[in-house]
Amino acid sequence: MAIDYLIKTGKIERTRLATVPAAAATADGDTRLTLYSSATSVLETNLNAQNPLAVQIQQRTFQKGDNKVMDDYLARPAGTYTIQRDGRHYAIIVKQSLPAGPKALSDARGQATSDYQNYLEKQWIEQLRQQYPVQVNEAEVNKLVTK
Repeated sequence: MAIDYLIKTGKIERTRLATVPAAAATADGDTRLTLYSSATSVLETNLNAQNPLAVQIQQRTFQKGDNKVMDDYLARPAGTYTIQRDGRHYAIIVKQSLPAGPKALSDARGQATSDYQNYLEKQWIEQLRQQYPVQVNEAEVNKLVTK
């Protein structure tokens, strides 16, 4: 039976199954099975079956500047909000507002790496300018401007 297979392979848990009436048989003898899931990945996959960009689900911590839509809802109390902006519909679920504090390394790693790369690039450019001073050939620039 399909349910037994899904439980055995770990796709679903028995504790999450609800008892429902026997599945209806179709005219050709096939049995229809309806499974319900609250997993957002399953929901996103099913809703995007025909159009891969129909639904996008993001579950993460947002901070000001991460997302223009979310910026308006960061200071609001916990709750569910629905809005339409730029022709798109948004369902926003605010679970809690976190106080300001230090970020975890996993959250700050990308920004720290980017900042360090920018720092190294500025040092490198400054070093190159000291070693190789820029000299502009004004005669050639004037030829280009007059053409």
